[in-house]
Amino acid sequence: MERIGVVRVWDWGCVRPHMEGQKCWQMPELGDADNQLAIQEICTRNGETVPLEQLAEQVLVEQHKDNPHKAHIYVLSNKPFPIKASDKGKSDTGNKIETNEIPAIEVKNVGGLSYAWNSMHEDGCRYEFVKEIEQENLLDDFPKHIDSICKKYGLEYLDENGNGKGDIPIAELFKPDTKIYKGNNRHKEVLRVSDSLISRNRSILPLEKIKQLAMECNQRLCDPPLDEKEFDGLFKQALGFISRNDEKTVDEEKKSIVEAQGEEAELASKIPDRDYAEYLIETIKQTVKQEDSLVRQIVYTAISKDTRDPINLAVIAPTSEGKTYAVHQTLQYFPKQDIMMIGSMSPRVTWSLQS
Repeated sequence: MERIGVVRVWDWGCVRPHMEGQKCWQMPELGDADNQLAIQEICTRNGETVPLEQLAEQVLVEQHKDNPHKAHIYVLSNKPFPIKASDKGKSDTGNKIETNEIPAIEVKNVGGLSYAWNSMHEDGCRYEFVKEIEQENLLDDFPKHIDSICKKYGLEYLDENGNGKGDIPIAELFKPDTKIYKGNNRHKEVLRVSDSLISRNRSILPLEKIKQLAMECNQRLCDPPLDEKEFDGLFKQALGFISRNDEKTVDEEKKSIVEAQGEEAELASKIPDRDYAEYLIETIKQTVKQEDSLVRQIVYTAISKDTRDPINLAVIAPTSEGKTYAVHQTLQYFPKQDIMMIGSMSPRVTWSLQS
């Protein structure tokens, strides 16, 4: 049997035999159909169910012959397909999958590299293609087909906008009744748990304690748990990811400081004497004419907010004398989060705001 390679660019895809001088299709796999009901539903379109061999005339289907109730399926598509996590680990669906009451469908891996070899399965049989494909079919609507299957059985896949709901929510992974079984991305979920524990606890717990918590999650979450060597590798990977993000954050903060210093230097070049308050007042007076005293009082009051003894100011004048205009023109140069505009209020409102 010819070996076949798949270069994964999207989420599902189809391949051709990768021989000398022949192009390999840059498309990935659909993922897993992990029970008989999943295969049956995927083979059913418009109310008609066809044999898996007939489906394999349109898409690439891979099985190991000792278990005809499972399959890997590859679909040719022009666009990315959303991922779908396995439902096996969920307390309300895991048992129903085992008894074939609901379909076990998983759409795996966005991007990356994938190979579909005729490798030996752990049960002793090699993976084989159900049928050689003479002509690939574009099936861009396949996510809708999978989504209709999921909705039929009360499972989640696409949201109202057609986007995938993706992985198991991280909060679910910490619940005692959640299980991730062998063959259902145990490594990925342990990596996500480790990422979460490190990012949330690194400032308050020693690293060894965080690693112990992650190992306990591995023991509880995975069936069977990953061995110590596998776990250590994933924890180091998570730690490296968090460290790189920290370095990126520090670099961004340094960049912001440099940019702020540059802005300050530019501003200083315009204000040689560094009298920023006077510069601000002169700027405001370009739009608020003949109100030098009022502008200064408003500016000094606003600046006093950050002192130990803030100033209170009441601007009193007849109607239509420009009280509001002067205040608005002046306060526009101060941080918006420090300003609350109130049109009118009673003592009761003041009390409520303080509460």
